[in-house]
Amino acid sequence: MTPLLTLHNPHDARRYYETGVWQRDTLYGLLARNAAERPVAWAVRDAMRRLRWRELLTEVDRVAEALEEVGVRPGERVSIWLPSRIEASTVLLACSRNGYVCCPSPHRNHTVAEVVTLMERMRTAAFIYQTGFGADAGRHDIEAEMPHYLPAKRAR
Repeated sequence: MTPLLTLHNPHDARRYYETGVWQRDTLYGLLARNAAERPVAWAVRDAMRRLRWRELLTEVDRVAEALEEVGVRPGERVSIWLPSRIEASTVLLACSRNGYVCCPSPHRNHTVAEVVTLMERMRTAAFIYQTGFGADAGRHDIEAEMPHYLPAKRAR
């Protein structure tokens, strides 16, 4: 596991759990519960498509398994450079399932060079992005600029 900067305080955490502010559920656990209880109800949508709970669970499991196959380990960072769409939520939920830190920090107004710098500084283990996304993506190819040690994955 890679070190993380945190303001975590065990005393505060215990109090948050005791008072019910924090709960033991994970985002993935809540997804799995909804998929079991209401598999055909609508779960998520974007401008292009929508998924039912069981479909979302299937997609999240597929992404989580793919990340595991490329060697991402619990505690490592997975970064996304995507617009607001189902795939961004899917990656977040896959990270929850596998114990990864999801970093949605890069925004559309970042340049390719800025994103590469962010990925290096965060020591990102996997980078999931949309081709052509970003301030200067028409002039610079993120895949060509990304350090070779990152298992770059394109969102469909």
